[in-house]
This record gives sequence, structure tokens and C-alpha cells, in this order.
Amino acid sequence: MNSKNSPAFIATPLITPERIRRDPAEAFAIVPPWASNWAWSCEDPESLRQEGHDVPLATVLGRKHKRAYGFSAPQFAFLLELTRLGHSVVTNTNGKGPNPAVYAKVSFRDAPHDNMPLSRIFIEAGPNEAVSTIDILSDLRPENLHKAGAGKPTKFAASKVLFHCKRLAQEREAGGTLPEGFSVEAYVDNLRALLAAIYPEPQSPADAA
Repeated sequence: MNSKNSPAFIATPLITPERIRRDPAEAFAIVPPWASNWAWSCEDPESLRQEGHDVPLATVLGRKHKRAYGFSAPQFAFLLELTRLGHSVVTNTNGKGPNPAVYAKVSFRDAPHDNMPLSRIFIEAGPNEAVSTIDILSDLRPENLHKAGAGKPTKFAASKVLFHCKRLAQEREAGGTLPEGFSVEAYVDNLRALLAAIYPEPQSPADAA
């Protein structure tokens, strides 16, 4: 389910890095339906936040292929924001049997050819780089992701996400379907800020959108 079915979330203020640092529980008080089954992954998230650490959380993704995934608070906020206007987060599987591997990916509205695994976004993978998890398959925090050379991927993941988020926002702006006072520029700038909070030194192609 994507955020076009969640008018309450679309109308909420942008989830900025500042909101997360100030009060992560308040920042995530309203989320789209796909993200409704989330919970903190630690016993005392407030203590972690005050110590300056990213607060970990987990949420169940997918409908047919359900799987709980681990994220940092900035990662979760980035997913919420990229789906605010109509893109979605889905899961698929590469096999059958009692325990098939399940992967989470972003599904771009009107651009399925660019759909990509979330892991590529969160380690800022580029052309000819494949991404794998180091330990737990469902932990998508950057410290559990590894990049390696590969021939298939041809795009900078973060740059492509920003491109499609900006594209959809501009299309909705032209169609008059954005909330009153919504700024496309502020929306895209906040996505960049969240990426910077996920990995402090983003590659320059991510700024091209």
C-alpha cells in the first residue's frame, strides 16, 4: 500500500533530521499504512538519542511476502518521505519453499523499470556495484551492508531516488494535487538532508536530481 492512500500522512510536516533528533516518537506519530507495524528495536530509545546515537527500529514490510526489517531512525524517515506522494515500499522473493529469501525494494510510481532494493539506497551504491548484507539479511542499516563490483547495476541509487521523488512532486504540483503550502524544493532538500544523516558523506551524483 502506498502513501497516496494516506491523506493524513501527506498533510503532516516533513520529517526532518531536526525533528528526529528532537523527538523521534513525535516524528513518527503519523505514518503511511505500509509502515504502521513499526517498533523501537531497543529498550530505551530516549537514552540512545540523548547519547547521540541513531535510534534503531524495525518495521514489517510487504503484504504477500512479509518480513521485519531493521533501520536507523533517519533511514525510516527517508522511506516515509520518499513514499509520501505515491511511490511505495514492497517486498519480493527470489525463490520458493518454507524459507525463501525476501527482499525489500522501492517501487517507483510510473517507472517500474527503475525499482531497486532498499539496500542499494542505504549504502549509496553506484554503477557496477552489487550490495549484500554482512550478517543479518533483514538488517538494512549501513553498517550491515557491503558493496562489491558487479556488472549488472547501471545507476547511482540515491540519485535515481531523488530524481523520481522530484519528478512525482512536480507532476502533482502541476496537477494541483499537493497539500496547500507544500514546497517541492523543500521536499527534495529534506530528502537530501535525510540521506546525509544516513551516510555523512554522500556521493556527488546524489545531488544531481
